Amino acid sequence: MEHLARLSDDQADRSPETTDAVEVGRDLLDDISRFARETGLALDLEAPSSSVEMRTHPETLRQALRHLLTDAIRCTREGTIVLHVVPEPDVVHFHAEDGGVGRPPEEIPSLFEPFTQRAPEEETVPEGFGLGRSLTRALARHLNGNVEVDSEPGEGRVFTLHASRDVSDEKRFGNEEETEEAMPRLLVVEDNEVTRRLLDRMLQEDYRVDVAAEAETAIESAREKTYDIFVLDVNLKSRRTGVEVLQAIRKMEDYARVPAVACTAYSLADHREHFLRAGFDDVVAKPVTKREILEVVDHRLNEPASAEPEAPEMSLSGIDLPPVPTTLIKVADLASDPEPPDIDALTEALRKDQVISQWLIRHINSVYYGTRQSIETVERAVRYLGFQPVCNLVLTKVIGESFSGTDEPEGRRVQQYIMNTSTLTAFLAREVAEAVDFDEPEVAYTGGMFAQIGRLAFLEEEGETYVDLWFEDQDRSASFQGPPPQGQEILYFEKDYVQNGLAVGHACSLSDDLGAVLRGHRRPQQMRDQFQPLVPIVALAFEVAHLPGDLGADEPWGDSETLVSTLRDFRVTRLVAEQGPLSHSDLVSAVAEILGEAQEFVEQVSDPS
Repeated sequence: MEHLARLSDDQADRSPETTDAVEVGRDLLDDISRFARETGLALDLEAPSSSVEMRTHPETLRQALRHLLTDAIRCTREGTIVLHVVPEPDVVHFHAEDGGVGRPPEEIPSLFEPFTQRAPEEETVPEGFGLGRSLTRALARHLNGNVEVDSEPGEGRVFTLHASRDVSDEKRFGNEEETEEAMPRLLVVEDNEVTRRLLDRMLQEDYRVDVAAEAETAIESAREKTYDIFVLDVNLKSRRTGVEVLQAIRKMEDYARVPAVACTAYSLADHREHFLRAGFDDVVAKPVTKREILEVVDHRLNEPASAEPEAPEMSLSGIDLPPVPTTLIKVADLASDPEPPDIDALTEALRKDQVISQWLIRHINSVYYGTRQSIETVERAVRYLGFQPVCNLVLTKVIGESFSGTDEPEGRRVQQYIMNTSTLTAFLAREVAEAVDFDEPEVAYTGGMFAQIGRLAFLEEEGETYVDLWFEDQDRSASFQGPPPQGQEILYFEKDYVQNGLAVGHACSLSDDLGAVLRGHRRPQQMRDQFQPLVPIVALAFEVAHLPGDLGADEPWGDSETLVSTLRDFRVTRLVAEQGPLSHSDLVSAVAEILGEAQEFVEQVSDPS
């Protein structure tokens, strides 16, 4: 397929050429005949025996007709697709007649809506792909024309491209305002004024372009308008990067599948993988050329919509981690082993770490557990609590003490925040797992504990530089802001906390399901049907744990009404509900009830005594 990039570079600025409409139709059918044969369809041309001359942009005409014909092939199960060429003195009508299912009149406008795909009826194929029809309408504008459709249920469809015989004539065929409205809407987010104006100029011929200079404006625009694609600068020279803007947009209704293109100077292969993993569909390197940006945007708009785009696997090469304690490696390995619990091996590992053994014994004798008599040995502690709960408590303690961060107060504050939210994530994941009858709730706890261990590794490895990112201003004069966006981690360190976490998990021999938690807790949809419902359970717990700014507040999640409303809006809440016996509303209520006990658990586990 010729891309709009070629159209815009080579055609839109050229003078029209004398073209034979019949020859264009014949050549186009020859080009796509193989595609049609592969689907068992025939193609036919009905046109005058003599030439039909037009003064037009031939590549634009071919592009528009190709969209209509390939769409007809996709939506037809059997039979013949016919292209009719009907000339009149001022206009040529190109009728693409197919055997699609047909639609009633009230549904005709939706056939031109972007990214609609109707469920197939019996003995039919799915109808609707990407933005092909919308783009055809936009292309028709260059031909002084328009596109219409005639369709009835059970009688197929006829899409008609009306094209002027002479595009230099100011007369237009069709409603120009409707054609303009049918053009895809695109949002460009770029903080550099020169680059922003350049992208606007490159794209405005074929798209309705809005621009934003900073993150908040972009997010607000996405709420107020409906966009078909986003072009986002990654480094916005503010605390909120293009990655964070994309993540905020993805959480909005109807934006889960809308394509997004990263526009960045970070153009190495490893950088590309970072941005694809962060949720972008494609990457364009700066400095941007008109041909390249149009080609990428056109390609992404024409891709069949995918509910869960596949993210590339993360490379762990080049990541240096601080030494991982033997106790952490051993206990994590035991906790994630799918074989029957090895109580003797756990007991032996704890005996070798006197500090952890003494902490475990003190902890289990605390008021929190209400034991009737004192527990004085590791063996009794394991028997009393059970294999997996002891593993998880030990992991919590060892992780918190292994990655100590910096000695400065701000570094200790960051480390405490990470540990509190990690422990809260782990507890919530376990309790939610039990509520939805997941048969391995303690594995969910382990996954929650490891979900953001990569942040602790950053704190240990990068020290003060990483701490700076947790404050509104890097001189730390402003208030504590919490975790930096993944995009900032990539910009500063060329890796993010998820990669760090996978490296730690690899060192600890974590199982595949726990590795999936590390990869997918920020994007649980990408796990598709694997590791369900473990990954969305941990993802939900992670989102809830990071809602409050201060876990020490009396009501860190706000009043109950606000909390319930927030939980209902989480897409991941629906993902968990789809996998278990609880309805969406029952799951929201269950999570809200768990939070009070969760806060008490975090305070108990984080108590240094």
